[in-house]
Amino acid sequence: MHGSVIALDVGSKTVGLAYCPEGVNSCVPLTTLHRSASLRRDLGYLREVVTGRQAASIVVGLPLMPDGTEGERARMVHAFVASLRGFVRIPIVFQDERYTSFAASEIIAAEKFDASADIHSISAMLILEDYLRSIGANINQCSHSGEG
Repeated sequence: MHGSVIALDVGSKTVGLAYCPEGVNSCVPLTTLHRSASLRRDLGYLREVVTGRQAASIVVGLPLMPDGTEGERARMVHAFVASLRGFVRIPIVFQDERYTSFAASEIIAAEKFDASADIHSISAMLILEDYLRSIGANINQCSHSGEG
């Protein structure tokens, strides 16, 4: 992995964020953006996070159907990312996010995170862990506290 990575779990009402700093072998949930009526404002906020964390790339969860095809939610994520590309100048890649919300619910139920983490940021963390493992990064168990 070259540089820090931000992950996004994009939904119609929220965007969960997670982070893996360069040189660190674990990911942490950051926060959840509650989307406003202004896409421009939301994308500006994400640009600030990317810049502030000195991210070299962004991983976005792609909500595929169980059979691997793209449905309406995946099309919405593609449209969001197309807009985001106008606000950031770093690589954006997609990662299959099937079942991450279910896994995040189980993690929350097991109380593995403090109150600052929620299902959206934990889902983003799981998306990021899956991506990093898929490219051969050695990722430890998830961090147990959100950075908020």
